Amino acid sequence: ERLADIESRSHAVVSRLRSIPGLRVEGLDNIIGHQPFGLNIWVDEGVTGMTAPDLVSRLKAGDPPVWTRVREGDDFITIHMFGLNEGEEHIVGDRIAAIFE
Repeated sequence: ERLADIESRSHAVVSRLRSIPGLRVEGLDNIIGHQPFGLNIWVDEGVTGMTAPDLVSRLKAGDPPVWTRVREGDDFITIHMFGLNEGEEHIVGDRIAAIFE
């Protein structure tokens, strides 16, 4: 049941962001380990005018701040639901969407 909830919350963010031009959003279907599900976000600088690290900076500077990162060697952001309280997935999705809409 807990995994189904995490999967549903992940899908909610993917659905919120998937139609935004310049973003490629893919849900993670990993169920093994301590951070199942979640999503990866790639930012097309040619379309959005910003990079994934730029998005990270804007998210941290916003209200409410959203703390994430681009891991060394990656060109995308990974967001896991286990770091969020129930309902906060909507805040994260809305904050990201607001930057591009």
